[in-house]
Amino acid sequence: MATPEEIFAHRLRHRRMAVGMTQAELAHALSERLGVTLIPTAVNKIEKGLRGVKLNEAAYAAEVLRIPLVHLLGGDDDEHDVEIRHAEYAVEKADLLLRAAQEEVERREEEVEAAKEKLRELEHQDLLNDLHVQQWPLRNLD
Repeated sequence: MATPEEIFAHRLRHRRMAVGMTQAELAHALSERLGVTLIPTAVNKIEKGLRGVKLNEAAYAAEVLRIPLVHLLGGDDDEHDVEIRHAEYAVEKADLLLRAAQEEVERREEEVEAAKEKLRELEHQDLLNDLHVQQWPLRNLD
C-alpha cells in the first residue's frame, strides 16, 4: 500500500500534467503564494517522493491546481469526481454569465423601445410643425 507521501507525489504530478502546467510554472505560482522562492527542482523532488512537502505548500498546490486538498492527500475523491465538480462549477458560472447577459439584453431592448418612442414623438412633432408652417400663409390671407 502506498504511503501518504507517495499518494501526494503521484496525484500532484498527475494533476499538474492534467492542467498542462510545467514544474517551473507550478514552482513560480507556489513561490508567489508562499512569499519565498521555490525552484522547479523542488517540485520535481516532491513529485518523485525525494522531498517532503510542507502543509502550506500542499494547500497552495491544491489551490493553484484547482483541486481539493483532500484529493491530493489521498481522499476518497477520484480524479473523475473532481473533474465532474470542476465541470459543474464551470456550468454554474456560465449559467450566471448567461443570465446576466440576458438581463442586459432585456435592459437594452427597453432602451431601444424608449428611444423609438421618443423618435416617433419627435417625428410627430416635426410633422405638426410642418403642417403649422404650411397653414401659416393661409391664415395670413384671412
